[in-house]
Amino acid sequence: MYRNRFYPATHGALQRKTESGELSTSDTEVATSLLEQYGRNGGWTESQDRLARDLAERASARAKPLPVGLTKIMEMLNGAAFKLRSPGITLQSESGRPLAIVRGKKGACLYFKAGRAYSDQYYGSASPERGVVLNGGTWACIEMLIEDLGEDAVGVAAAHGRKTGKCCFCNRPLTDERSTKHGYGPVCAETFKLPWNG
Repeated sequence: MYRNRFYPATHGALQRKTESGELSTSDTEVATSLLEQYGRNGGWTESQDRLARDLAERASARAKPLPVGLTKIMEMLNGAAFKLRSPGITLQSESGRPLAIVRGKKGACLYFKAGRAYSDQYYGSASPERGVVLNGGTWACIEMLIEDLGEDAVGVAAAHGRKTGKCCFCNRPLTDERSTKHGYGPVCAETFKLPWNG
């Protein structure tokens, strides 16, 4: 027979997440049922406590919605996937730390890494379903760069190109005045559907 126990920390966390509206619709239904059972039965079983903790953690992951700029980046990378095998963006923070934004399988999400190689350090991800989810150890300067991208993706890409002399999309040197002015070249402008005044 299963024995109910008190789990005040988990109960409190789940109750706060439910009341604040951070849970998805289906998770809210499950959470409401769990909270009612907790009150009615004087606690939860261990498996109910695990489920409640999972729901609270999922709510925390949903807490940062996907900024408009990151939605635009996802659209840009998905559009470029028809011409490029592995479209991505490579940037640098103000302190010089690298940030690569890599398109996930089938374009359903973005991955934030220290480079485009599989083995490079993983910072986090972004998707319409989960929002922005960053690792606990992600550098503050990388978090700021991701926030800046969320506000003005094209502006950040152009600033990177002007600052480094390299296109953040193809990582090639910018060789003429127009490319340097834009921060990317005409080929990437066409591929990624960026503004270009030739």
